[in-house]
Amino acid sequence: MVKLKKREKWLIASIIVLFVSVTLLTNFYGGADIYDYSDVAKYFSGEYPAKIRTSHSYLYGLIHTPFVDLFNSYLVFKITSLICLFLIVYSVYRISNRDKRALWLALLSPIVWYMAPWISPIQLSSLLFLWGWHFIKKYDSEKNLKKSVIYLFYSGSLIGFSWAFWDGILFFIPLLMLSFLYDSKLSHSVYFALFVLVGILPRLIIDHFLFGFAAVWVIVWLCER
Repeated sequence: MVKLKKREKWLIASIIVLFVSVTLLTNFYGGADIYDYSDVAKYFSGEYPAKIRTSHSYLYGLIHTPFVDLFNSYLVFKITSLICLFLIVYSVYRISNRDKRALWLALLSPIVWYMAPWISPIQLSSLLFLWGWHFIKKYDSEKNLKKSVIYLFYSGSLIGFSWAFWDGILFFIPLLMLSFLYDSKLSHSVYFALFVLVGILPRLIIDHFLFGFAAVWVIVWLCER
């Protein structure tokens, strides 16, 4: 671990200012699927009279509803995107034991700059998944059984919450389980699946109240007991 020098801190601050300025000053909000999230926010704020039809999660649009309603602007999506991306950069730095090389690679990564203005849950979902990966890695190296299960809970619930925002995470979950749980007890794989279910519950509950899914009704009923 090498501490950042004063000159490096000033350079990082300058890059961040440039990053924020470029993101907020552009009128670009992304490409495909952006209306699947922005229209949901408008719908729940009462500004979208038509029915919404999307196969994506409604959770991301729902959490932005109060801000879209208050400011009557989609700018809040860019702000939350910036916050998530900065948290990803800082998380990479912390997880790498404050390795400056990891910090610079994350901060100057083209995909980070590209995704900043997008109305998309990928940024938030990636942040949650990153910490889910971190905790399952700690689980893999932990010898104490009680602590390992706690790390497994953190990982599963964070990854489930990540999935609640973006369906693409579903493709990574089996890979993660194969990488870290293939030689563990079968019970730990079951625990992990249950913890993922805990994380995705907010989305299932929203879908239940919006669409009345029977399977979700069972989960809600069990939680009420």
